[in-house]
Amino acid sequence: MKTHATILVATDLGPAGDQAIESGDAWRKRYDGKLIVLHVTARANQHDEALARLGERVRALAPDAGAELLVVDGSSAERILEVAKNVSAELIVLGGREASGTRWIFGAVAERVVAHAHVPVLVARPDFGSAQHVLAATDFSEPSLPAVAAAHEIAQRFGAPVTITHCVEPAAEYTALSALANTEGADPETISVARNRLREICEQSADHDTSRVVVGEPAAAIVKLADELSASLIVVASRGRSGVARMVLGSVAARLARDAHCSVLIVRLRGE
Repeated sequence: MKTHATILVATDLGPAGDQAIESGDAWRKRYDGKLIVLHVTARANQHDEALARLGERVRALAPDAGAELLVVDGSSAERILEVAKNVSAELIVLGGREASGTRWIFGAVAERVVAHAHVPVLVARPDFGSAQHVLAATDFSEPSLPAVAAAHEIAQRFGAPVTITHCVEPAAEYTALSALANTEGADPETISVARNRLREICEQSADHDTSRVVVGEPAAAIVKLADELSASLIVVASRGRSGVARMVLGSVAARLARDAHCSVLIVRLRGE
């Protein structure tokens, strides 16, 4: 994402929306960007009340942002995507904190935005402002490489270290022997190849990133590693292709957006 980027925050005016506003403002500061805060109402006659509430939340949470406020009515996901296109947004921010009475944060709206947005989508949770660690997931396919590139750029902006990870799926013939033979539940040769490929990727970075191969169901294994590293952001491509291990990042990205305890940035694949 370039300097002076336009950042679109979508808020439901609840706690999750507040998190989105705070995170969007943090990214605005790092990128010297423009902040647009959007609320989608169910009915047109709610416009004035919603705009007043939206103004209150933005003044309380991002008083120096100079944010543009937008209230529109209609279907939430479609309107978020439409506004993002109209304002040439380069990042969409959705709240990731669970909010009582608010289904769309982890429901159909968020999933549809993640699936159909043509720009990166940040599912924001407290708190990426401190940027303790950035974790980038790759399946080694060429289309998944934007996740690694985005992680490097963000880490430089926020002054955070980067770890690159690849997930190897477990194999039944090794799982039963893992405790005795130290196979980690997967083919040792596959793990070795993955480690070497990650090492090559890390050696290409100026900061010589660390790397980790994990074994398991991809989304669960990545969430576990993020918790272990106290990662504040996971970066993943929106869809992947078969690599050393079969890792379909479309479903992985959706599960990470729903299940991770830290913020998740879903980036678009190359050529899409």
